[in-house]
Amino acid sequence: KILDIVKKEMKEEVKILIFNQYRDSAKNLVDKLNGVDNVKAKLFVGQMKKKGTGLTQKEQIQMIEDFKEGKCNVLVGTSVSEEGLDIPQVDLVLFYEPVPSAIRTVQRRGRTGRMSEGKVKVLVTKGTRDEAYRWTAYHKENRMHRVLKTLKSNLSLSSPEQKRVSEFG
Repeated sequence: KILDIVKKEMKEEVKILIFNQYRDSAKNLVDKLNGVDNVKAKLFVGQMKKKGTGLTQKEQIQMIEDFKEGKCNVLVGTSVSEEGLDIPQVDLVLFYEPVPSAIRTVQRRGRTGRMSEGKVKVLVTKGTRDEAYRWTAYHKENRMHRVLKTLKSNLSLSSPEQKRVSEFG
C-alpha cells in the first residue's frame, strides 16, 4: 500500500516522511521504494545498535540536509525522527503503523504542514492491534485537548491580590 501511495504522490514534486517502528522493516521499505520511479529514499535511524543499522550524528545531519536540498525525497524514519528535527517542508507524512501514544502521534503529524498545507496518512491493518492503537491514540489526544481547554478556561493571568510590576517602586 505504501508503494501505491508513494507512486501516486510522486506525480508531483513532493517530500515524504514515512514513520516505521522497526529498523528491519524500515530498511526493507527503503530498498523497495528506491525501485519506484523518481523516488530517492533514505533510511533515517538513530545511532548504531549492536551489529545493526545506525547513523552517527554527522550522518543524520547530512541526511536531513540532503532531504532539504532535494537530493532525496523520501525519508523512512524510526522513532528518532519523531521529534527535534529541523525539516521545514514535508508534503506527506505516512505512518507505516499507528502508535498508541498520543504524544508520538502528534509529534509525527507535526512534521508536515509547517510552511504549507500537508497531508497525513496512517496505515491500519484490519483485525490487528493496529486498530486498537489508532483508537487509543485518538482518544488520548482528545482527552489531552479537553484538559488543555479546561486549564485555559480556569487559568487567570492576573489575580486581584497580585500587584503589577509598575506598582513596585
